[in-house]
Amino acid sequence: MVGPGAPSYVYVSKKMQVDLSTPLTGWLGHVNPFEFSNRYVPASGVRRILCGSPPILSMSALEVGVDLLLEADLMQVRSKLIKLTELFMDKVSSRAREFGVTILTPPEEDHRGSHVSLSRCHASQIIELIQVEGLIADFRPPNLLRFGFSPLYNRYTDVWDAAEVLLGAFKKVC
Repeated sequence: MVGPGAPSYVYVSKKMQVDLSTPLTGWLGHVNPFEFSNRYVPASGVRRILCGSPPILSMSALEVGVDLLLEADLMQVRSKLIKLTELFMDKVSSRAREFGVTILTPPEEDHRGSHVSLSRCHASQIIELIQVEGLIADFRPPNLLRFGFSPLYNRYTDVWDAAEVLLGAFKKVC
């Protein structure tokens, strides 16, 4: 989740926490949050990143999601992830040459994570076109398109439809 009031996380290596600073300061990141001092003194370590009260409604929803994740068989989750990315890559690769697409994600399943990266000219225009269709992807300059898959809620039909939207955008651009 992203946006105001949404839970998130920060990871900072222990060796870098001493020099850690943030432009967002708040009472939970204070060395003594219940002192309510006018002078901000950051807590030690990564705790100084905390800047306000946790958003209770968002945290409640997050807790339910975490509970469901803890029940999931990670081998089945990984297996579905491989099938989802494979389906997307197969669908795109069937027309890759025609549309000047290079699939950058390794074809070997043990070298692949939850993203599929493609390279194609005018990638930023393609991103704009697919967003209009409700498909969300990530653009990285100069010509990289990244698609993320989550096996806990993405369906095979979602992946098929996403590939169709993408192929349609390829036809319109370049």
